[in-house]
Amino acid sequence: MHIKIDMEIPRWLSRLLLVSTTAGIIVAATWVHAAVPNTFRPGDTLSAQKINDNFAALQSDLTALSNQMAVLPRVERLQVNAPCTASPCTVTSQSSNWYSAVVRLDTGSYQVIIASGTFSSAPSCFVDLGKATELFEKPDVSNRATTSLFQFKSNSIQIATTAQYAISNTFEIKWVPMDVAFDILCVGPR
Repeated sequence: MHIKIDMEIPRWLSRLLLVSTTAGIIVAATWVHAAVPNTFRPGDTLSAQKINDNFAALQSDLTALSNQMAVLPRVERLQVNAPCTASPCTVTSQSSNWYSAVVRLDTGSYQVIIASGTFSSAPSCFVDLGKATELFEKPDVSNRATTSLFQFKSNSIQIATTAQYAISNTFEIKWVPMDVAFDILCVGPR
């Protein structure tokens, strides 16, 4: 008896898992244990040279760690918790000040302007619409929301969100632009 399980993992999830795993391995492999050449006990006579030697050893370890961290990818996120119906969109949560603004261009169309120097080249970004399908309150409508992520261009990300809904008594399916809440996760080179 053979059981075959065929699962398709979304491309964005496999990329995220690869980046996360790689970053975890690099961080674990580069853990620096700061060892100072001189330790002091109560009553010991201190000398400027021994203290300076300790600081030099710590500085050397910090420099090595900083150089190793520079190769890790930068991971940034932001969250717009309520449907954005006016510009600028209200960001309710963020990982840092990595963006300048989130602008609503039109219904269901947004632009995230990335702060200068955040990424050295185009990041990979993923958009999650979360509970966008809860925006429909009609009992006779089955629905789902989707997103398209346009290319990274001139330090900005273009996003388009649409909703598909089927009217049950006519079986008509429509796609319409829709203002929604969304989360964005971007991973790219420092």
